[in-house]
Amino acid sequence: MTTGRPASPMMRKVLRVSDLVADLVRVVAAAGLVWAAVAGTPADIAVFVAVLVVVLVPRLTALPRPVDAAVALTWTVAGWSNVLGLYVAVPWIDIPVHATTPGATAAAVYLLLARAGLVERLDEDGTRRAAVVIATTAVGTTLAVVWEFYEWPLYHGVGPPVVGYADTVLDLLMGTLSCLVAGVCLAIWSAAGWGTERLALRDAPRCDGAGHRA
Repeated sequence: MTTGRPASPMMRKVLRVSDLVADLVRVVAAAGLVWAAVAGTPADIAVFVAVLVVVLVPRLTALPRPVDAAVALTWTVAGWSNVLGLYVAVPWIDIPVHATTPGATAAAVYLLLARAGLVERLDEDGTRRAAVVIATTAVGTTLAVVWEFYEWPLYHGVGPPVVGYADTVLDLLMGTLSCLVAGVCLAIWSAAGWGTERLALRDAPRCDGAGHRA
């Protein structure tokens, strides 16, 4: 589903690239599941099943292409980093993952909530963009906290990776900031007059006086 309002020529190029990136990354995620099934562990399979489910949601629900690409890229990188043990081998990689994945996820969740009428829509007159930023940050931060609830008993005192108080606080800080940035991006998207659907990449057909397409 796309909105009838077309994007500018430059924006269309950006959106086509976003489409291509998202679909290529989904292929990489699917390849991860195949690899996990052949040479990985049950835990690896579970990781890639979860990643594939998440990265397919924006595509199947036709969320705006930049959000689709952001979710696909961040979750696939996070999944591969997990199964390849990069969080242990390269500990600092945890920081960029937590600085991007929650924000992309928060933007996607906010758009779905907006479609359901639970939060401010983006394309209506009188949309309170400050409320969009606040709600996106709140939703994403909540999801980040839930993730830490999952991660703490899984790794605390066991490891690797080692999960302690400092690591948890830093992860939450990065996650909160990324969700704030995501909220600002959605507010800018709203200010451009765009909503929760994908932008049309073609101009709507014109009709003559008899109602026939020109």
